[in-house]
Amino acid sequence: MSWEKVKVSAISEQIRGVSYKPSDLSDTATDDHIPVLRANNVTENGIKLDDLVYVNTKRISKNQVLKSGDILIVASSGSKAIVGRAISIEEDMDASFGAFCKIVRPNNKTDKRYLGYYFRSADYRRIISHLSVGANINNLRSDDINTLQIHLPPLRIQKQIANILDKADALRKKDRQLLQKYDELAQAIFIDMFGDPVKNEKGWEVKKLNEICIEIIDCPHSTPIHTDSITEYPCIRTSEMENGRIVWDSMKYLDASEYQIRTKRLKPKPGDIVYAREGSFGEAIIVPPYKQFALGQRTMLFRPNSDICDNFFLWFQINSDFMYKQALRKTNGSTVGHINVSDIKEFDVLFPDIRRQKEFSNAISILLKSINIKSEQIILCDNLFQSLLQKAFTGELIHD
Repeated sequence: MSWEKVKVSAISEQIRGVSYKPSDLSDTATDDHIPVLRANNVTENGIKLDDLVYVNTKRISKNQVLKSGDILIVASSGSKAIVGRAISIEEDMDASFGAFCKIVRPNNKTDKRYLGYYFRSADYRRIISHLSVGANINNLRSDDINTLQIHLPPLRIQKQIANILDKADALRKKDRQLLQKYDELAQAIFIDMFGDPVKNEKGWEVKKLNEICIEIIDCPHSTPIHTDSITEYPCIRTSEMENGRIVWDSMKYLDASEYQIRTKRLKPKPGDIVYAREGSFGEAIIVPPYKQFALGQRTMLFRPNSDICDNFFLWFQINSDFMYKQALRKTNGSTVGHINVSDIKEFDVLFPDIRRQKEFSNAISILLKSINIKSEQIILCDNLFQSLLQKAFTGELIHD
């Protein structure tokens, strides 16, 4: 392969995000206020259009309005694992982005899709991860992006590569859309059985989280993580939780000696609930039975009292908007902050009797099996996609 290697600064420009004051905000979009995307809106699977803020357009320059082909990057976060997360903007948007983000805007020397896919590659994530090792702040500098180097084939080859990756990505999106339908069905079953937990029109008892858990454990910040190879001991961090499920493509692992020296309290059991209280806070997964997991920093463990609380029922509530909005209130609306352990213990939980809780778990058990099967398929598809990305940017996918 004879493709030249160029710095990202030679084929793009960087644009800083919008800074604003509380007085610049509106609760909804208006003629003078447009949505501003923040770090919490940037996920591994695209834009999440929840919890938007609407900022006065006087604060937003023309250059800061999102365009098709822009690469939106999380430049600062409470979680190092989230710093550097990037998505491509697929079409022009009447929206901007906040000060904790930045965009890379490709110039006419590169196909915008080709460059966008580079920022989703494992090679890019590995470089960003190494940059943050040992750092005490979770910021991505402009120079960190500008000095990245990428193989740049002729424009026609870039387009061919992007077309292949588009098709592979479309298959991944279809799988995720089906998974979203499953999630919506599970939500509908919950609402049918228990009503809206915010309104609680059915008058269910409400308890505090610490009243229904036999243990609530906060993982300390100093957690040794094996970063180089896959072992038997996955370490669940905040970045490994999304939409109630484990994200495997960014997983870090402990080696056997590191796992053994960890206290028993930091080794979750099957059925425990792991919760993110910093960075991408509000996410939660239920620990599956097929691996020995370890808790990563900025996570918490909830172990419900099985005599009075069904773990699937509690996990489902913790992943609901009802619980997320409680978490958001405790951070004063900041999605890059953290929640105090004492506040988390005081979260309200809708609490019907254990018989009704188990009826719900039984009702969605078949659905959960379908979700798990589809999730495993998505993992395989993601691995294939990452393999294609690696070949794309090493010249193995298409030869000039």
